[in-house]
Amino acid sequence: MFNTQGNVFSKDGNWTQLPIKRRHDDSYEIIYNGLPFHVPAEAEEWQAVYAIVNEYATEHPDQVTDEPAPPVPTEAELLARAKTIKTAEFDRVMADIDAELIRSTTDLVAAMLTPEARTADEDGMISLRDDELEHSKTVFVRLRAVQGENRTRRAQVEAAGTVEDVQAIEPVTPRMPNH
Repeated sequence: MFNTQGNVFSKDGNWTQLPIKRRHDDSYEIIYNGLPFHVPAEAEEWQAVYAIVNEYATEHPDQVTDEPAPPVPTEAELLARAKTIKTAEFDRVMADIDAELIRSTTDLVAAMLTPEARTADEDGMISLRDDELEHSKTVFVRLRAVQGENRTRRAQVEAAGTVEDVQAIEPVTPRMPNH
């Protein structure tokens, strides 16, 4: 019935007797055999067809219905969406911290299990210097504290009663001393 050349989709075609709906994006939807046929406003290959439908719709506004406005989300829906977004933000930050915790934990476990690694090798190099071990301890303690604070804040997000309350809660990102 329809094509992009406009020869079947002409001004006087039988499509003019079908229900036409104008959508929010200015495209049209024509119901043909009970199925929606979309005439996009922006697609270059549909411009000829769109021009015909748009002209007809302008000339016959009584045959065109506008798509109903989408429902306004409720406060509860907005709050749920804000919580989902903020929780995902906390999850990303906490995953990054977990990755750093693994590195510090590995250093600490290596020092505990292989105390000889802290002594000089045959070539005089120290495998794990005392200052590196101390740095790993400092990083580990700091990251654990930050993760604890983020768990507390994440729980506050879940308990928040308004979108504004959710948006005011930010995850803590660690500020670690350089080594």
